Order: sequence, then structure tokens, then C-alpha cells
Amino acid sequence: MLWWVSRTGSYSSEILRKISSVGVTEEPSLIAEADIRRFARWIAAGEVAAPRSNTNATKSRSEFVSPDRKRPTPLMLAMSGLGLYGRVLSIRAVAERLAYVIGDSLDDFCLSYCLPRIGHQTVWLPVKWVSHLGSTEATLLRSCAMSALYARPYRAAQNPSLKVCSTSVQQETLDAVLGVLRARFSPGPNVEPIDVLSADALVALATGAPVPYCIDSPNQPEIHPFLGLESVGAIRSPRPTGFSKLSASTHRWVAELNIVGCAIPAVPHVAEHLVKLPQNGGTYTTRVSQHALAYTCPSGFVIGDDINANLQNPTIQIFDTFTAVSIIADANGYESQLSDKGIYQRDSLQKLGGSAEAARLFRDNASRAFLTKYLDHTDRPKGAYDEGCVLHGDKRAYLDLVAAKKTMGGNETAAIELLDKLVAAKVLYRGFALGCAVCKHAEWYSLSALADQFRCTRCGREQTIRHEHWKHPAAPQVFYKLDEIIYQFLKSDGDVVALGLDYMTRNSQLPFKYSPEIKFKNAGSQFSGEVDLCAVWDGELIIGEAKKQGELAPTLSEVQKIVKKYVHLANMLNARRVVFCTSSPEWKSSTIEAISTAFRGRNAAPRFLVAADLLGKPSS
Repeated sequence: MLWWVSRTGSYSSEILRKISSVGVTEEPSLIAEADIRRFARWIAAGEVAAPRSNTNATKSRSEFVSPDRKRPTPLMLAMSGLGLYGRVLSIRAVAERLAYVIGDSLDDFCLSYCLPRIGHQTVWLPVKWVSHLGSTEATLLRSCAMSALYARPYRAAQNPSLKVCSTSVQQETLDAVLGVLRARFSPGPNVEPIDVLSADALVALATGAPVPYCIDSPNQPEIHPFLGLESVGAIRSPRPTGFSKLSASTHRWVAELNIVGCAIPAVPHVAEHLVKLPQNGGTYTTRVSQHALAYTCPSGFVIGDDINANLQNPTIQIFDTFTAVSIIADANGYESQLSDKGIYQRDSLQKLGGSAEAARLFRDNASRAFLTKYLDHTDRPKGAYDEGCVLHGDKRAYLDLVAAKKTMGGNETAAIELLDKLVAAKVLYRGFALGCAVCKHAEWYSLSALADQFRCTRCGREQTIRHEHWKHPAAPQVFYKLDEIIYQFLKSDGDVVALGLDYMTRNSQLPFKYSPEIKFKNAGSQFSGEVDLCAVWDGELIIGEAKKQGELAPTLSEVQKIVKKYVHLANMLNARRVVFCTSSPEWKSSTIEAISTAFRGRNAAPRFLVAADLLGKPSS
């Protein structure tokens, strides 16, 4: 009954009274047991054979006749002036997709209900129905199950195998179910009859579904000016053009606004802060769709029948990803702020020219080796003058041209170009490494702070610069200091973050936006956690972790603690993907297993990116 109602609709006597008042009449169709198979085929695939001539011959026969597409129905009246808008081949592509969802859980039903809304036809088969397929007894459930199994639309039937999916059935039960289906469905020799897919795989296949639009709307773009992040005045709400007259009391539609280059996560609580309506009904009237901002028209509080008086024209307030995530977190009782590493990310990527430029720098083996050398604090061998130096006062490494040339494979020209570029970007600073002749303290001094003398930072003694203040060579050598914010950025695996952001940017079909690392805190539960990655990727909110090494932590207990944090935050933020990035060739198998186990059956799906993804040459 749940499946039938979801496919055919259900209404109360009050709704019948209302639709009758506008001239839409009810034509009841009684479904007798003898015709249950035809009815099941119709709600499964929308196609049935021509009605038999003796349909109404006796009262034992059903009066059910599948709807004639040439006759006006309530759906056709409601869609007056509307059409499906999408890619040229999208309708054909949707027609070729069909999957059978097996299972008795609410998740199975919801999957079968929602997939057609995004472009993948489904038939829901409860386990009890499938078990009746193996029976020789002509039962009502067997008739329903057989009809649903063979009710495959013409284009979907061209695929010789059945697509099957389940979110709840255990493997042992699923194997038994598949055995029954194989016995009843035989596509031919050398063809695997059953193709078992995950829910994620079916969702990934459901692309390009046509969307109902007012036929003229997609072809009438309008440009509205913005002052900073807010629209200048109200934006005129579009209205359907297929009606001779619009009535505020009877017509309802959804308007969409697409802001070019703006990435907004399709989660609750965000749109109501973006779309400012005179009568704001929160998430009931405004949402983020897959493609744009959406809101209902006209307003929820209608006075009179004049559509102009009741039509709401919104103003738009745009904000960044951090603000969007903060709104979601606040709605769930969490405080959010940029972490220390988030500040390092923000300022470092700005200095490096953005995530794309930073990723280009880190993908190059020579430049990555040069910057990584600044994290090497080991004492240099005595007498080695091509490794730079480590000053024990600040425990930092300093490199000169000779050391830069060595780390970059001996290419002096490339080393000079890189040093000049990073100095201009204020990533590196030039200076001298000098030792005090009195207290023997060695320190790096910027060129901007030197003349012929220097003042020791420990004993305060001012001294004229002489050969005794440096060791090698005969003339003082220029050493390059790495900016401290950049140093902290690299130390906290910020290079992997930049590579991950660039990968997602290059592989995003929709506008991509990100926030630096965010720290979340819940005062009530004392929960506190940080996410290295937080972005809107193809309209979905994603969070993630970035590590140079292919493991989250050295011990299993620490790994499970980190994974538990991400499961909690993904659920709280309604994130759809959790991305784990590493610049190592692969993730440790125990780490993958711990992550996959923790996220099994949850809304957020884990994604693993490795060196081949992050360091591979981008496609042109």
C-alpha cells in the first residue's frame, strides 16, 4: 500500500471537495483481484497492454483502465504551461535506467521513492514479495511481484541484466533473493542476469534528469546588479506564462535563482539566510536546490486573489563557505571558528596566489623538495656547506642558493627563478646568519635591519660585521628565511590541503568554494573537533582530513577517535562526502578499513585521494 500510494497519490475527501470546485472531477477505478497484475505493472513502469474487451463484463472484473495520456488529468492540469527542461538526450537517458530496490526497511522504500526524482527509475520489491516468486501457488503477492519484475519499460528492457540494490538486506539473505531472481529472469547465454549495485552507484548514475520548468523561463535570463555581497533592491520573481490568469489563492510554483560562480551547499538552514523574503517562512519557503536558490511563490499568507499583491520579490545576500557552514553548525548548537591551522591556510594560500597556484608549486618535484627542506631540523654534517643551516635559537632551517640548487636537482637557473619569485611574494626573506663574538649566539638578521653593524638579540651587544661573525665562505652568504606562517602551514600538512582543494576544483562540474580549516565546539557535550577540508563540491558539502603519511594516526585507537569525530561532524553538518587526502602512494589498509566500517550505512560517503590523484598532471 505504501508503494502504491507513493506512485499513484492519495487524497482526502477535503482535497476532493476543493479540486471538484474548480471543475476537476473524480473517476473512481475499482481494482479487482483479477486485474491486480495490470495495475501493478502500471504503477511500476507506467506501461500496460491494451485493456481486455471483457473488462466490464462482470462485476468480478476490474474497472481499472490505465490513464489515457490524451485525456486531461489533475497532473496535466497542474502542469499546464510547463515542460521538462534539460539536456537534449536527458529524457532518453532516464528512460534507459531502471533498478530494483530489494528490502523491507524505510531506507529501501525512500531510496526507491527518491531515485526517480533525480533521474533513475526504480521498482521497490519487498523481500516477502520476492520469496513468493519461487512459489507455484497463485497468490495475490505472487501476482504483484511477477508483474513488478517484468514491468520494464521498453528502453530499460534493452539492457540484458537487472540492476539490483538494497540498503538493509544482509548478504546471506540477499544471496537467497538473487537466487530466486536468477531463476525467474533469464536474459540469455553468457550474460550475467543480476548486476548488484550500491546506493551510491545508483545515485552517481542518475545524472541529467529533466526538471519541470515554465517553458519560457529558462530562455529568459535576467541580470541583476549587486553591491558587494547583496543585491541592489529586490529581484523580480518569475511567474509561469502558460495560464491566461494567475490566481494567488490557487496557483503555486517554485522560483529558482542561479548566482553565477556562487557555490552553496544543498542543506537546510542556509537558503533562508540567502533569500530575504518579506514573509520568510524559513526552510518551508526557501531551499537550496541542486542548481540554484529556490523559493515558493506566491507568499504563504495570501490576501485576496491578486497575484501581484501577493508575489514576493526577494533580496539576495551572498556569503562565503565558512559563513554557510557556521549557520548550519549554529542551527545544531555548535560554535564554529577558524582554527589556528585555518588561519595558516588562509594567509598562506593568499601569499601563494590561491590554491591552484599553490598546488602547481607543490606538484613540481623540485619546488616541493625545496620547501620541504625547511622542515628538516636535523644538524648538518660538519663541513657540509650545501645543506643550509639550522640555528638553535629558533630551531629553524635557513637555505642559501647553494642549498636551493642541490634540493632542486642541481638546476641553478630554476633555483634562482624560484627564490626571486618567493621573495617577491614575501614567502621568503633575504638576510645573513651571524654569530655574536661575545655570547656566541647565532641568529638570522634580515637585510632590511642591517647596515655595517648588528645588535645581538641575546646579549644586546652592538658589533661591526666582520668575518668572525660567519663561518663560510670568505664573504657573508645570503640565507633565505621561510615566512613563519608558511612554515606552520607546511608543518601542519597544508601542502596536502592545497593539493586536495585543487583536485576538487578541477573535478567539479559546478562552482567550487572552500573554507580554511574550521574548529567546531559544543558547550553542552564538551565536543570539540577540527576539519582540515571544508568545501562545497558539486553542490554538496564535504569535509575531510589531509595527511602526508598514508595513515590518520600511529595507533588504531587514535585512528578510531579521529574517524568517530568525522562521522559526528558529517552527521551534524549534513555533509555528503568525507574526503581523506594523502600525498603518499596509498592509504594504509587498516585506516581504509576503519573509515569504511565507520561510514557504512551513513549519509556521508568516504572518498580516498592519494598521490596519483593529487600529484598527477592535470588534464588540459
